Parts: sequence; C-alpha cells; structure tokens
Amino acid sequence: MRRFALPLIAALLLPACSTTQDPDAPVAYVAPLTGSPVVQSRSVYTEALHCLADHARSQNYAAPRLAVGHISDLTGAEDYLSGRRLTQGATLMAITAASEAGMRLVERFDMGVVQVELDYAQSGLVRDAPNVLRTVQRGQMEGADLYLVGGITEFNPNIRSSGTNAFANTTSQTGGALAFGGSEYIVDVGIDLRLIDVRSTEVLAVRSLRKQIRGQEVEAGVYAFLDGTVLDIGGGERALEPVQTAVRSMIDRAVFEFMAMLYDLESGSCIDGQPALARQQTAQIRPAPTATLVQEALPEQPQALASNARSEIPRNPIPPSRLPPTNGYGLHIASELTVWNVNREWRELRAIYADLLAGRAGRVLRVEQGHGGAEFHLLAGSWQTESEAVATCEAIRQRGGTCAVAPFDGQPVMRG
Repeated sequence: MRRFALPLIAALLLPACSTTQDPDAPVAYVAPLTGSPVVQSRSVYTEALHCLADHARSQNYAAPRLAVGHISDLTGAEDYLSGRRLTQGATLMAITAASEAGMRLVERFDMGVVQVELDYAQSGLVRDAPNVLRTVQRGQMEGADLYLVGGITEFNPNIRSSGTNAFANTTSQTGGALAFGGSEYIVDVGIDLRLIDVRSTEVLAVRSLRKQIRGQEVEAGVYAFLDGTVLDIGGGERALEPVQTAVRSMIDRAVFEFMAMLYDLESGSCIDGQPALARQQTAQIRPAPTATLVQEALPEQPQALASNARSEIPRNPIPPSRLPPTNGYGLHIASELTVWNVNREWRELRAIYADLLAGRAGRVLRVEQGHGGAEFHLLAGSWQTESEAVATCEAIRQRGGTCAVAPFDGQPVMRG
C-alpha cells in the first residue's frame, strides 16, 4: 500500500503547485463527451400527420385557422426527487402536431410579447423604420376558426406488476450461488381533448385517449468461491417506455382524428401508408362555370355570409333572363368557410326541413371571395321548374330559415 501512496499524493498536488507558481499559465481545454445527435421528435402518428398535411395542401381552399389553448397536467402526480412525473409541455406538443397536420396556426397560448408590442405601439413607442411609427389597425390580427383545449387527466402509476426470482447455492467449501430475477410493471396515462368552433363555441368533437406504458427489469448474478478465490459477477437491464413520448403520441392521434373528421376522410386514411381518401369528392371541389355568376348575384352581403353561416341570403340570385340551369334549380340554404361545416349544416338542415327536403340531394359549391378566400355554399336540389323551387324556398323562409334559388351546381356533400 505504501508504494502507491506517495505517487498518488504527488499527482494530486502537482496541478496545485503548478498553478501557484504560474497563475497566468493557460489551462488545457477538456473536450466534452458527445452523445447521440439531435433528431426531430416523432411518434407513431407523425407520418399520418404529414399525410394529412399533403391532403390539406392539395385542396382548393385553405385549411381552417387553429388556436391551441392550455393543455395542462391535471393529475398532480409528483415524485419526491424528480418533481412532476408528467410533461408540462402538452400544449407545445399539440401546436407541433397541428402544424405537422397542415393546420394554419394563430398564436393564443403565449400572448405576452404580442400584448406588449400592441401597448407600446398604441403609446407611440414602437417604430418600424427610423421615421415610421408602428400603428395599430383594426383587423390586423388573424382570427381563429377553431381551437383545441383539454388536459392530461389520468396517471395510474402501477396498474399491474409481476416478477420472478430464482436462487440456487451449494453448501460445500468450494461451491457457489446463482441468482436470477425479472419483473414487469405497467403505467397508465390518459388525456381528454376537445375541438371547439370559435364563433359558436360549439364543441365539434371530443377525444378521450389512454395508453399503457410498460417497464421491464432483468437481473442475474453468479457468486462462487474456489480455493480461497472469490468470484462475484452480476448484470442486469432496466427499460421503461418513455412516458412523455406516450403523451405526445396520444396528442398526435387526437389531432389526426380531428383533422380526418374535418376533411371527412374515410376510416383508415393515412394509416399504415394509405392515402387520404375523402368519403365523396367534397374535398376535391373545383370552381364550377356558374360559380362566378352566383358570386356576382350575391354582391350585397359577402361579409355577412362569411361571418354568419345563416345570414340572410338574397332572394333572387338568378337573373330572370337566364335559361333554365342544366342540373335544375337548387336552394342555397347555408354558407360556410369549410367543407366540414357544410357537411354538418346539411345533416342538421335536412333534419329540420325533413318534409321539404325529403329525397333531395345536397351539393357544395366553392365560391371565390374578393379578399382571396373562399366560401362554400350548401345547395339542396334539384327542382325541375323555378316555380317549384321558389315555393319550397318560401316555405323554408316562413319557418325562419334562409334560402335563395340558385343553379344546382357543385360536388355532392358527404353521405349520411
């Protein structure tokens, strides 16, 4: 033991002596350890979200604008040493998932900087150029069409655990022992999210999802003593599925299902490499030759239709001199900003006016707006004569609905 003590003490004291003698001497830089490269966060639904984004970009209309509210950890699960057991960043995960799915995002989660900028601009303290002050203008911020909100609602730390152990030894002086053990435990996490229409505050869809998270542990060891020599060898492995990645996977799936519903896709679309398939061609709308005519015939209230789906529709959109439409006469009974909303309106209005619309089909017509956006008109039809269409339209108005006679053009709305 004495042979090693002196060199060890000298080695420990040498840097101190060197620093004392020359305090300005440079110290060699120690290169840090490097590990795995930085990669993009992914889940089992990442490719499905990208498939939805491709589908959204292929449409002739823009995706709805989405705002993400607070998605908080409501379980209160904490660990004495490591703190909160579940991620506090679920909102940011949802924002990422919505972006990957092709949604247009408007910021509503962290408005601190935006509010400060607006306050400074109103006070005349912010400039955009040396001699140009920033002005606050009405309507300068984009509005949200939908918003996503919810929370992490369940954390069950050990819904089941199991294990096995084996031990064997000998009693002789040159014997040994062998030990083996294995265990498995399961954690359960759940979230609840909802998609809401900003204008009406209607909850369009709710998703309650849960996922089990599995952990495994294996240990083995050998102990032996032979002629005074002791041999002790042990090893093991412990693995736990990442809890926070499980939360991301559930959020990605909820966003995927919301988007698939919004675009009225067939079940199984974008899963396992499948393409995005609409139930009917409602998502593949192309401007019909009469779309411009319908738009020109409705010059008085384009903004009202954009802001309120059931605003009053002009009564006479078809010029009296026009020849009978090729597809017959339809009834323009609603206007919406998305195909999904048109489909929803059709289901509701067909039930409200069941006696008037029985046996009639629904179509959706894309109409360009002057500001670069688009509206989707819901048409019911068709009627062979204009007088029949006008009579039915008047009956709808008498019940408090909105209606106008128009050519029965466009694509079919979804079934059901």
